[in-house]
Amino acid sequence: TRTKKDSSKSNFDYQTNTKYYYSPSSNEYVNITYEKYNDYDYRDVKDLHKKIEENFHNTSSMQVTGSKHSYDKGLYKYSCIFRDTATTRAIDLRLFIRNGMMHEICTPYDTTIGLKGWTKGFMESFEPIDTVVGKNIFENKFQALLNDLSGQDTLKRQQANTSLHTAVGMHKAFADDFIKFIGSERFHWVNEESRAQLLVNGGSIENETIIEPYKKLYKHYTDSFYLQLCVLKGLGNLKTAKSY
Repeated sequence: TRTKKDSSKSNFDYQTNTKYYYSPSSNEYVNITYEKYNDYDYRDVKDLHKKIEENFHNTSSMQVTGSKHSYDKGLYKYSCIFRDTATTRAIDLRLFIRNGMMHEICTPYDTTIGLKGWTKGFMESFEPIDTVVGKNIFENKFQALLNDLSGQDTLKRQQANTSLHTAVGMHKAFADDFIKFIGSERFHWVNEESRAQLLVNGGSIENETIIEPYKKLYKHYTDSFYLQLCVLKGLGNLKTAKSY
């Protein structure tokens, strides 16, 4: 059994759960998926809808139609219809993201009849709760991650290491903080596995400014073939003529 103290240690990390609501009188139902993001995680709200649809395209054979998205007062909304050929069945899907929490609600329906009755009322009236859960997913928290990776607080350091390896990707918005950090003494305070992860993933920032500090780190790590290899992998991930 997880104790309350143990549970609090994992509250920073990604969590997910599902629930469904059913109307016996009309035999209709709505599925809800809840996702609490990792506290260091980040999404660029400007291209989030493209990322969502890329994910749908990669994970579903159904066509995404009628997509809409908006962002207002900290609440991101996305909606679309999943349709398949040679059938009248479809799925109405809607996403709501506020702070560090995402709600995904979806329901199947017949396109010849349309969304109506209990299901229509549920889908169109749903609003996520105002309670703050997790850290704002649209706020760049990469500097906080770097500070905790190289800091003295044991718990925060453990959480940052776990997050780096399981939940936090690299973004172009991280470039300045990343380049400054890997050129500083604090970078060498990070444990070896996390340094390796940062070096390999650094190329995905797609910024050639990393090349010079990577060259210096390659020379610095003459006693570690492992970290030199990670430097080369990071440059390989950059995929430009200069990085090669």
